[in-house]
Amino acid sequence: MAVSSVRRVVVFDVGGVLCHEDGRAEALAAAAGVSCTTMDRAYWDLRDAYDLGDSHVHYWMGVLDRVGVQPTPTLLRELDRIDCASWSSLNEQAGAILARLRDRRSPTVVLSNAPHNLARTLRLAPWFDLIGCSYFSCDMGRAKPDPEVFRWVTEDLAIDPTDVIFFDDRGANVAAARNAGWRAHVYESAEHASLVLSEHAML
Repeated sequence: MAVSSVRRVVVFDVGGVLCHEDGRAEALAAAAGVSCTTMDRAYWDLRDAYDLGDSHVHYWMGVLDRVGVQPTPTLLRELDRIDCASWSSLNEQAGAILARLRDRRSPTVVLSNAPHNLARTLRLAPWFDLIGCSYFSCDMGRAKPDPEVFRWVTEDLAIDPTDVIFFDDRGANVAAARNAGWRAHVYESAEHASLVLSEHAML
């Protein structure tokens, strides 16, 4: 999606920025019948391959094997449902920013590390109509903070790196984006993001 005719583009991460996974860890642990700490450790230990395109069945079977729980088709579906729902619920304040950017006709992009089922869920979410285009690690076969991710997006948008304003909740991703020439910021709050975007004359 070339946007070379537009001066600047706003790029958002999803988890911890546009959406917050409140209750995810607790809900997954309860579904599996294990402690939250045990479930969350297995969840993140195996997440990288999942975000790069591994199947949801393989991922959740691996997680359940780590926590010592016998997988069943019903449990696998429930874990996937909880996970996708928790990462796709739009934060109200972030949603207000997206709406204002749309009203200003400011190009808005999502760049997120996400597996296929989550990417599909996000693209079908009603609020995703506020997003101009999206890039997910499962589709690219690369994940932030891989420098290639930022080069890929910049080239696909056909825009100068310095014209990308990026928000992510992880410092490593922000540092990698800055190394790629992006104007990257650690997402602190909707108020902070609004201030940054106002300074760039995007809001």
